[in-house]
Amino acid sequence: MPLRLYGVENVSTGIEFMIRANSDEESVIVTQALKDQIDAASTPLHVSDFDPPVLIQSTLAASGFARHGPVNGGDEFEEIAPITGFKVAEFDGAAGESISTPDATPNQITTDITLIAWIQFQTYSSGGVQSIVGKWIAGQRGYLLRLAGSSLQFGISTSGNNSIFANSGGIPFADGEGIWVRATRDQSAGEADFYHSDDPKETDYAAVSWTLNTTESFLGTAIHQSTADVQVGSSDGGNVPTGEIARAVIIASDIATDAAANDMFPNGDYSAGSSWESGSANKEIWTLNGNATIGTIL
Repeated sequence: MPLRLYGVENVSTGIEFMIRANSDEESVIVTQALKDQIDAASTPLHVSDFDPPVLIQSTLAASGFARHGPVNGGDEFEEIAPITGFKVAEFDGAAGESISTPDATPNQITTDITLIAWIQFQTYSSGGVQSIVGKWIAGQRGYLLRLAGSSLQFGISTSGNNSIFANSGGIPFADGEGIWVRATRDQSAGEADFYHSDDPKETDYAAVSWTLNTTESFLGTAIHQSTADVQVGSSDGGNVPTGEIARAVIIASDIATDAAANDMFPNGDYSAGSSWESGSANKEIWTLNGNATIGTIL
């Protein structure tokens, strides 16, 4: 069976390769020094951490991924497309970090609402209150989804100043592992529903298969029409998380498959202070504040 080579850029250790053969997986870290050799080489190089050693043919592709080549013993790598990874917003927990988009008519939601996000935080139950997405500035509070220990909290304000929260109860979080989370508010029913999903982060939000966690009675009064910016990962309403948020979706209804009013869905790598245009129908502009960046994970 041909072996497969996967590669992904790792700024601290160089390139990490994974070899798959007969369903057995091994991995090796290629140091930055070896990476530099591979970049410059026109002849094959051996990675001695494997037994038998892996023979890397040619140079790295411009994207940072190695081209396939032969392995000792005459086998050859099966040619595959490079894995480009998945773009995520990265937070280190520092005050002032967030991703924001300006107040606009589509996100001035006052009745039914759905908030969806894929998150991967370093700690959940011991991480305290960590903000996910919402409009929650003092005097202009509107709606908010946040993590509080092992529970989700969905909050609204009816005046811009007060805070009313519903709690999900325990969600099966695991530190350092990614998970989809969702809160849906049905104003006429006076309810807030909480959901989670282990679907891959690459799943489109409208195709996620949700597990209902709990349904909570919740105030059936209109949400304050906040004029605050939408914030993802902000310290307003909680602490800045330490970890990643791959997507944060705001829907102006209680139907999770409806079109997004706002959709924080990075489409490239961006450094702190950068901006990009959303792929949602409203094409809102998202800006990285503080140390927040957009990076790549597998």
